[in-house]
Amino acid sequence: MFENFLYAQLTRLAKKYLTAHHEVQLIAIVGTNDKAITRQAVGTLLAQEKRVRLHEHMASSRYATPLAILGIKAPTDTKNILGWFSVFRAASRRIKEPTTVDVIVQELPLRKPGDMAEYGRYLHPHVALITSVAAEHIELFGSLDAVAQEYLSVGDMSEYVIVNRDRVDSSFAQYEHNANITTYGASDRAEYWIEADDIYGPHGTPIEIRGPEYSEPLHTNAQLVGTNALLAALAGAVVATKLGINEASIAKGISHIATLPGRMNPLHGIGQTLILDDTYRAHPDAAIAGLQALYEFDTAPQRIAILSSFPDLAQLSADEHKRVGALCNPDLLAWVIVVGEDAKTYLAPAARKRGCQVKVCNDAIEAAQFARSVTEHGAVILVEGSSKETYLEETTKILCDVSEESKLVRQGWPWRAIKNDHFSRFK
Repeated sequence: MFENFLYAQLTRLAKKYLTAHHEVQLIAIVGTNDKAITRQAVGTLLAQEKRVRLHEHMASSRYATPLAILGIKAPTDTKNILGWFSVFRAASRRIKEPTTVDVIVQELPLRKPGDMAEYGRYLHPHVALITSVAAEHIELFGSLDAVAQEYLSVGDMSEYVIVNRDRVDSSFAQYEHNANITTYGASDRAEYWIEADDIYGPHGTPIEIRGPEYSEPLHTNAQLVGTNALLAALAGAVVATKLGINEASIAKGISHIATLPGRMNPLHGIGQTLILDDTYRAHPDAAIAGLQALYEFDTAPQRIAILSSFPDLAQLSADEHKRVGALCNPDLLAWVIVVGEDAKTYLAPAARKRGCQVKVCNDAIEAAQFARSVTEHGAVILVEGSSKETYLEETTKILCDVSEESKLVRQGWPWRAIKNDHFSRFK
């Protein structure tokens, strides 16, 4: 009862704030994958010329979104009534005072059907950016179409919609009713598209961006690896263009977009290796994008893929693991190393069928030890996916240089206790 009261008050205050400061433009980011890096890209580019409010981490609490809109933190003790009254007072002052931001960049996570309509009760974004629609939350929504319908309904409450042409299937267009829509992608099928001139090197990835407003392609270097991360940079460029940021600022801003921990983060490995750390979460589309990025390192003496099981796929799990396994190319991979029950059962056989050398490991530690035993000097190693069953960031920790450990995910004391219990089950 108290939680419902808090939520109602916070959403009321967030709506009141946006109404009082109608000049503040709200950018909403939704999608199955790549929301965090896209949020980072959009915020970085807009900050070249505007005052931006950008939350660093999307908490799982239902209070997180209205609090982020207001720019106020929750009480340390969320059961402390006096702490919440302090939040309400701070919000009331924020509504009355002159605004300190021009733009709010806000991720809108989905946890259940109807969440987007709930957001629509108090949010009306200037721009909604849809990064992807993929197999996730199937057990909650029942089908991929239902997931797509929920995500694309963000257009019903937004002035303008920007859609990732490569990650949102065209068959889902029936669920988008907003006529003010544009697309971005890796080819000229989209209104805005990006080309990478080369793979990631000492100066980053050289890219060109084309779009209807640009008389000449935008040339810059992105400190990012892989198509998904580069598409996030492109998404930021599209939003920045729509909000009037000049081309020089966009090009400069792209070079400043920082890779987030565990999201295709390039790390220095032992023996002059390069570790592509993509261990924040596990998802088939992210694994496929990771493999594609790994294949682009065509001058590397050796390429190794370390893949975990993918959670939350329900009845699609077998097919999705097989899909990733079938994309493991024996001509481009020296080894495919898998961890997790579904990866062992479905992904590994599909990779072997392609002709890959496959090693099945019980846990992340064994995977790292095996990788160390077969790795050549100068190799590129993809460490893809993590879940409560694998914790593949511990594989990365063993493979990377000690100086890179601060860039890994889930390394605090609570996680150490959880992982100690997890790894104690394996000999």
